[in-house]
Amino acid sequence: MGGPQSAPPAAGNRRAGGEALVLLAGPASAAERVLVSRWLRDGHLRPSAVLPLDGPGLARSLDRAVPETVVTAVRVAWLPRERGGERRVGWSDVLSQVNPRRPPAFWQGRIMRREPDRARMVVAEPATVAALRGRWGGTGSFDQFVSRQARLALDRSERALLGERYKVPKEVTEAIEDGPHFRAEVARLASQLGLTEQEAMGRAEADLDSLVASIRRSFGDDEIYKLALREYLGFLLAKRFNLEWYMEGGRSRTGKLRPPRYGLLAYVAEAVARGRAEDAWLVPVAITYDQLREVSAMAAEQAGAAKKAEGLGWLAGYARGQLVRVGAVRVRFAEPISLRAAVPPGGPDGDKDAWRLALQKVAFEVAVRINRVTPVTATALVTLALLGVRDRALTLGQVRAVMEPLRGYLTERELPHSREILESDAGVRRVLGTLSQQNVVTVYAGGEEPVYAIDRGQHLVAAFYRNSAIHHFLDRAVAEMVLLSHPADRWDEAMRLRDQLKFEFFFPDKTAYRAVLQAELDRLDPGWETVADGRAVLERSDLLVANRVLRSFVDAQLVVAERLTARPPGQPVAEKQFLDECRGVGQQMLLQGRLHGPESLSRELFASALQLAANLDLLGPGGDDLEQRRRAFAGRLHEDVARLILIDEIDAAGRREAIGVEP
Repeated sequence: MGGPQSAPPAAGNRRAGGEALVLLAGPASAAERVLVSRWLRDGHLRPSAVLPLDGPGLARSLDRAVPETVVTAVRVAWLPRERGGERRVGWSDVLSQVNPRRPPAFWQGRIMRREPDRARMVVAEPATVAALRGRWGGTGSFDQFVSRQARLALDRSERALLGERYKVPKEVTEAIEDGPHFRAEVARLASQLGLTEQEAMGRAEADLDSLVASIRRSFGDDEIYKLALREYLGFLLAKRFNLEWYMEGGRSRTGKLRPPRYGLLAYVAEAVARGRAEDAWLVPVAITYDQLREVSAMAAEQAGAAKKAEGLGWLAGYARGQLVRVGAVRVRFAEPISLRAAVPPGGPDGDKDAWRLALQKVAFEVAVRINRVTPVTATALVTLALLGVRDRALTLGQVRAVMEPLRGYLTERELPHSREILESDAGVRRVLGTLSQQNVVTVYAGGEEPVYAIDRGQHLVAAFYRNSAIHHFLDRAVAEMVLLSHPADRWDEAMRLRDQLKFEFFFPDKTAYRAVLQAELDRLDPGWETVADGRAVLERSDLLVANRVLRSFVDAQLVVAERLTARPPGQPVAEKQFLDECRGVGQQMLLQGRLHGPESLSRELFASALQLAANLDLLGPGGDDLEQRRRAFAGRLHEDVARLILIDEIDAAGRREAIGVEP
């Protein structure tokens, strides 16, 4: 049973050599059995035996069959109702929650009476018993293998009749179970876990069945589930199915990419390394929204609110919200990455350290390429401008004046961004109006002309949109910070900032980082390496971004550093309680004017700052110098904040001049 067959051949052609013909019929309703019987009586085929797809009859028949015996299969396919001369699924079918291509048994009789042309017979491409035995791997039962091949051949023939649709894997669990490698791995795990092979296989079968329906997000130390997942992904790659997953493991709560997770990537890479597939190409995809309705809820969670239950009420509200347009979705594809070329040929069985390092580099490169093609949306640029002026309200013209240097920088570097919408008052006003409708921006229209500002309590929402774009300004921000250090220390300072921000942003390797940073410093001043007064260089620049790009992240790190300094060195750090403490103390620091804005008070930013502290071995138990090292860490962050404040003051002076505001 091979390729698709659009129509059954003549009976004589089936048995030209006089060989026996075995016809397999799948599980069918009463109406479908009537249709198959009627079709056979009309002489479309004259089989020597008609057998169910499953059951002892097939096994006995195959045992007795000579190699020349021909096997084929038949099933009833149901077409959608004809609408306007075209057979297609309509809204009435969707609302009825009934698949018109698989109508329930109690509907089939009525369809046969009223719309008999909707029922069509589908015949699988035939194959001889000898050919089937040649394709059989020798594991599992031969009759079950034949049944699976018959179902797959019927699916191909049905697609030829109904038209191509999204390809989905079929008969996955059974095909994997029959693999000798899988059976050997199950036996190995059974011995390792103290289970019988039957118990281990039963759990593996259940896991495979659940994987075909949906891949669960985490599986801890469940070794049997890991095996099932590894084999499932290997099967899909071997059959050339496309895979799609979010390498971050979940939606970002801050608007920028989260650190990648390596689990699924490792299994895909392993399948390539073990020869299950010749290669697999990773295609990084950037999906950017002008606005997202759920951002407010995510921001509230970052501010400490409990996550709302996603029940029917939530679903109904979410569906209603999608009826109102809030902007465009932009999908961009980056340059693909060959896994075959990226991972060591020995795979995980070779040098394990080299394997792990290769996976990390691949995951990192995926994130870098996603960032590279992510466009700076008009919403991101507007929120970047408004957040940078803190609580000051700006007129439309002033908003455009603040954004103009940002747009010029993006254009100069040929970075992807919204162009046309920001080139006119009408376009910028439309963006501000949409943000106002979503309560992100407040508009005061009681004076000479409307003025715009981030609405009270919406800074985290605005930061979400801003953060989707700030990676494009990261090199510039770091360069500005570097210029405020001593000329002899500038490259050391650049590397320190790279390490300090590596849990927030994706930096290239050190050689590439040095090259891109040098280019950015050259833009600021070609003689930057010998210029003693970095502040003077910044004062001459028409664009400063460090405070707008880095301040919320450095502020969050400062909160974490100060709470660690206040903690006895021997006291353990429990993450949940510590993050709650950071949230409370951070709010106090904000009220005291020690933090730039509420966008710093994000649980996710505190969590990544805690990762940084752990990476610096500041969580304990540590040695006698732990308290001293914590104070030194906090001291460096105070210095960073001081430099960001200075850059903000220089920027504000230039900005006031640009927008015509007195100091």
